[in-house]
Amino acid sequence: MRVSGEVLTFYSTKMGVGRSMGLASIACILASKGKRVLVIDWDFDNPTVYRYLALLSPENEEQIKSSPGLIDLCWDVLRAARGLRPTQIADVIAENNFSMLWAHITPFSLGGRFVNEGRVDIMMAGRQDQRFNVRVRYFSWSEFYDRCDGAAFFDAMFDWMVAEYDYVLVDSLGGRARSSVLFPFLRTDKLIVCFTLDEDSVDTSASATGFIKSRTGGALQVYPVTMRVDSAERERLELRKAYARSKFAPYLAHLRGHEKEKYWSGVENPEIPYFSYARELPPLRENSDDPKSLSSAYERLVAHITGTSLAGSGHLGERLTQRELIGMDRTETADPEGKDWNVYATPYEGEGGYGFVSYARDDGDVVLPIVQDIDYLDYHLWWDEGIPGATEWLLYLEKKIKQSNYVLLFLSRRSAISTNVQREIEIAQQIGKPLIIIRLDKSDLPQSMQESLGEYQMLDISAVAFEENLGKTLRLVHNVSVPS
Repeated sequence: MRVSGEVLTFYSTKMGVGRSMGLASIACILASKGKRVLVIDWDFDNPTVYRYLALLSPENEEQIKSSPGLIDLCWDVLRAARGLRPTQIADVIAENNFSMLWAHITPFSLGGRFVNEGRVDIMMAGRQDQRFNVRVRYFSWSEFYDRCDGAAFFDAMFDWMVAEYDYVLVDSLGGRARSSVLFPFLRTDKLIVCFTLDEDSVDTSASATGFIKSRTGGALQVYPVTMRVDSAERERLELRKAYARSKFAPYLAHLRGHEKEKYWSGVENPEIPYFSYARELPPLRENSDDPKSLSSAYERLVAHITGTSLAGSGHLGERLTQRELIGMDRTETADPEGKDWNVYATPYEGEGGYGFVSYARDDGDVVLPIVQDIDYLDYHLWWDEGIPGATEWLLYLEKKIKQSNYVLLFLSRRSAISTNVQREIEIAQQIGKPLIIIRLDKSDLPQSMQESLGEYQMLDISAVAFEENLGKTLRLVHNVSVPS
């Protein structure tokens, strides 16, 4: 009978310390021991762990980038919850849990590289296209947790994952803990805190560790790992090491006295310039039998985490074909033709529901990027650029307003004095169309407009939570509450 797996969360308070490379390397080492490993990229700000894992299967990198992931899963959960009472949501999630999860996990085709059942799968942060950042910005975590009982969903998700895998490795979002990233810590068995030896990194990392421990209880085991250790300036180096050990001492009760010194000296990651200049996986380039290699440090950390004395993996790169090694050395080039950039969306011309965009033409440079974002979220919008030629445009606009599901009004100094915008508002109110109002500036409105729009809640484009609030509002009024 399979023993329940463990959740290992990798955390750092800043980028560039080598956290993602270390996580991917440890995933490979565990898989080389015959373990089933799932990597979850929870870093929505800088999702890079997949780039390291793609080195295991370079011919599939583009397929991996296009695979759905965690943010897409969360959007799908909101879609499943559309129109349901809160008490029904848990039932729907339970019924669809396994199929929904499998659809958002990317297995690697690694052939016989790992022994026995050893494998590495990944749940991406999300599909790596233009929509990714938009989905992250417009997603409402408060709605996800409050309306959809997101904590219960994540609980069920982790229950399923630790039943399917020996180890679940979470690459968490760096920096301060916030709602979108706090949950993994609540289900973590072992927390790997990655930091460098400068005073700021040590202090903030130790402080964050204390906060996470206070929220998760005493069962959480902490494994602080010193990253990018440069052996120069030995005297200063030893002082910084002693300082770091003193700061993390309260969180190492699970290590007995004589083990602590062995732990600290064994797991510190040496600074290897080669890995600063190329995205590589140390276990594929180094032999872990070299005690001064990064791979050897990862091996010793794995031994501490698993509580076993594990034999070295040797050089995992020996199991790569020559073609794969050549592929790993390729140089990533820029996009000279701008293929990664799309032009602005075009007005919707289909038969489904849509929102009518009311705006002043002179505000187009502000309005159109937001329209593009909404299009990326798969909500349909129509605006006056969709008027065909030889058409009586006032009648056509009135027709499009009547056929729409709601009116998206961009309110500014210019639109407030536009007779066309005023007419569009009047038509919408006469036929009872919902209004979503976005304030583009703080200019005073004409008295007549203040009276007609005074009862509406307006979204302020300058607000910190503007995108999240707009996304929530769109889900409430659009005929497809959550896009697929």
